[in-house]
Amino acid sequence: MGGELSIWDNHALGDLDGLSSLTTVGGGLFISSYDALTNLDGLSSLTSVGGRLLLHATHQLTGLTGLSGLTSVGGDLNIDENNGLTGLDGLASLTTVGGSLNITTNAILTDLDSLSGLSSIGEGLNLSGNDALLNVDALSGLSSLGDNLEVRNNASLTSLAGLSNLTTVEGNVDISSNPALCQSIVDAFVAACTCGSVNSGNNDDGC
Repeated sequence: MGGELSIWDNHALGDLDGLSSLTTVGGGLFISSYDALTNLDGLSSLTSVGGRLLLHATHQLTGLTGLSGLTSVGGDLNIDENNGLTGLDGLASLTTVGGSLNITTNAILTDLDSLSGLSSIGEGLNLSGNDALLNVDALSGLSSLGDNLEVRNNASLTSLAGLSNLTTVEGNVDISSNPALCQSIVDAFVAACTCGSVNSGNNDDGC
């Protein structure tokens, strides 16, 4: 498919099995607002998305196993407000995001383990509002970002060890309001990173 594929507000649609032969989307792929969609298995042949990939408010999804063949996203990858998502299983083959990676407001997402193969993000990284996220260990393959870094309002986050190889952020850094993350860890990361302006307040300064 050369253009965009938008699958939007189909509240009774339980699967995408009719798309099993789809290998590439030249533009964006948008999947949003599903109350019945339980899996993405119909996208198992998909290897690349040329534009933005959006997974929004797919509340019955617990993982992303149907995307196991996906190696690259040319634009932004947005994973947000998916209330049933516990992990990112299915993204293990993903190596490149040309735009920004935005993982936000996924209430019970605990880890990013399936992103361990990700080596390049062309623009920014936003990890915000993921209340159950414990660590970012899977992101150790990243060494630079072309835009901003935001790590905010992640109530359970205790470590930034996965970002230890990230030494260059072309934009600004905002690591704030993570109540379980020691301020000393944040300060050490900022000290080792070449970046623009920094907001690193309201983390846990009692440890």
